Amino acid sequence: MQLQGRSVVQGPTIIALERGYQPATTQAGTQALAPFHHQLARPAFCKDISLVWSLQSRARQLCRRSQQLRVSAQAGSPSRQRNIQQIPIFPLGMVALPGAVCPLNIFEARYRVLFSTLLAGDDGVEDGLINHESPFCGSKRFGISHMNSEGRVSEIGTLLKIEGHRKLPDGQITTFNRGLERYKIMKVVQKQPILIAEVEMMPAEDDTSPKARQLAAELVTIVKQLIELNVKARKIKADESDLNPPELNDLYPTRLSFFVASLLLDNYMQQQALLSLENTVERLEVEIEVLGNTLRYLSARFALQGAFAPSTSETSETEAEGDRPPSASGPD
Repeated sequence: MQLQGRSVVQGPTIIALERGYQPATTQAGTQALAPFHHQLARPAFCKDISLVWSLQSRARQLCRRSQQLRVSAQAGSPSRQRNIQQIPIFPLGMVALPGAVCPLNIFEARYRVLFSTLLAGDDGVEDGLINHESPFCGSKRFGISHMNSEGRVSEIGTLLKIEGHRKLPDGQITTFNRGLERYKIMKVVQKQPILIAEVEMMPAEDDTSPKARQLAAELVTIVKQLIELNVKARKIKADESDLNPPELNDLYPTRLSFFVASLLLDNYMQQQALLSLENTVERLEVEIEVLGNTLRYLSARFALQGAFAPSTSETSETEAEGDRPPSASGPD
């Protein structure tokens, strides 16, 4: 079932918070903070318009490739036991990734009912908002699927678990959620008031092969160079933890591939394509290709800016000339 090809549900009213925890209005009844944000890395990945277009073009190729991989994987592993579940899903204008932390601020009535139901049994949950008959009562689990500007929902999404919550004085609920595993939507069970779908959980990845480790090391080097170049270009004061994010050294290849995907801010098509790939090695290879090209592009642009910048002596002469008093004599 290809959900990306048609609109299956009108998106919920959600206000997404941009990475960096600053509010930014989007199309959807919740507020979201994006995962794995690293502020210093952001402009190096998505500020240039021509670069964004190239990323989107590559993403379209990846979408087609990921669909082919899923078909071949399903054909090649008929003995794999399928894990089918029904879950409530948020169609959002963002991409949640496995391992990512995704806080949400719930304020719309229908979603306050849903999340109160998911949180049933926890302290501080308003009992009058809990639907005790719901099969999701107390489960603390829900899905996020990316919804594009045309209202089309991606069939590959991420299951999240609520790890904590806080009730605000005005009745809103802030939840702190973490991505667990990916799913594929098989069938829409209910569209309103909440999207409920039957999903198949995708096989868990844990590739620690020598090739995956080699690619991961290469990718870490590129990301560090991008961060360093961005700090230099923007003249940002940065300490060692800024230049060398701990995630780059602590995560094994599969988790690293999702962490780096989270750095492609505002390129949701690219993130969705990377999320849909089943193979860690291929995901790392694509990220090396995309970010390697980005590094070369930004390095060349930075070098050109330096080449055409006025030299110190020229600047001093210009300033001195500007300070010279005008001639006392009139025109000839």
